[in-house]
Amino acid sequence: MATSHGRLCNCQNSSARRSAESVHPYVGAWWPPGHIIGYEHTFVHAIHDFLVALENDTLPSPNFTDGVKNQAVLEAIERSAKSGKWEKP
Repeated sequence: MATSHGRLCNCQNSSARRSAESVHPYVGAWWPPGHIIGYEHTFVHAIHDFLVALENDTLPSPNFTDGVKNQAVLEAIERSAKSGKWEKP
């Protein structure tokens, strides 16, 4: 998973990531090693990324364009499920 900071998070469990993992992009913002970062913390991260983007006059990530691309993929999945064939977004 890429973050707006350009770092990758290879965490296996997306619902609970340990803040002790060095690959976590927000490792320095939470509790000591061994504690869980859960679903609710993703909202804090999203607001942080949004505010940093405003401060730096850049687009946050993900943004509307990312959402449009994601929706195109979801629509292709639905078409593929109906047709039984590979569909492109």
